[in-house]
Amino acid sequence: MSLIDFTTGPRFQAFRETFEDVIVRPFVSAGYIWVNDTPYYGSYGAGVETGVLLSDALRNVSIFSWRQQNYPSTWYLPTNSQFTGTQYSATSTFQYQVNPLVSLFAVANAQRYQTQQTPQQNYVLLGTGAGFAFRFADPLFRSDQPWTISLSANLQWWQYDQPDPIVDPDVIRYQQDTIVNLLLAVPFDERTTFSLSLSRFNRAASLPNYEFTNNSVMFGVNWRF
Repeated sequence: MSLIDFTTGPRFQAFRETFEDVIVRPFVSAGYIWVNDTPYYGSYGAGVETGVLLSDALRNVSIFSWRQQNYPSTWYLPTNSQFTGTQYSATSTFQYQVNPLVSLFAVANAQRYQTQQTPQQNYVLLGTGAGFAFRFADPLFRSDQPWTISLSANLQWWQYDQPDPIVDPDVIRYQQDTIVNLLLAVPFDERTTFSLSLSRFNRAASLPNYEFTNNSVMFGVNWRF
């Protein structure tokens, strides 16, 4: 599988005469995924991110976005186009700085996906989660950039609009996801960060076809400009 995902937008301070610290960032995004060297998914969208300092130790970051997702049918996936639709999502995160080294966070999210032609694939997703992050001195390169390790746990609930007649015409699909994630972030400089993530994902569902458990390891480099 190959994946490209791109998000960009300016960040600026708003309401300077009224509030002390309100950051607004409108953005546009685009992405593409190939599976087995075959196009699987292409998307584009836009949204806005806000950051508000509520107190000296408490900050809120919220993101609201929409995204058009196009799934082309191919020889490899001849019915892939049934998933084409639009995604609307909102996420709000509260972060509390206990001290310069430790922070706590809680998150809530909501999402609506509306397909163009298959209402049995339409769903509403609600989620919540919490975790902590711990910063510590660079133990390897002895740089001035601290490393961060964070642990989070999330729950997600999915409800689909109507039964899928191909899977079971009498049962509406419900799902509950439990996600635990451990992340190590190693900054190379103020803009470039290497990350290593260990995750466990467990899904329970009203239809056993969709139940599964997955353990994953991911790593990558993030560059901000």
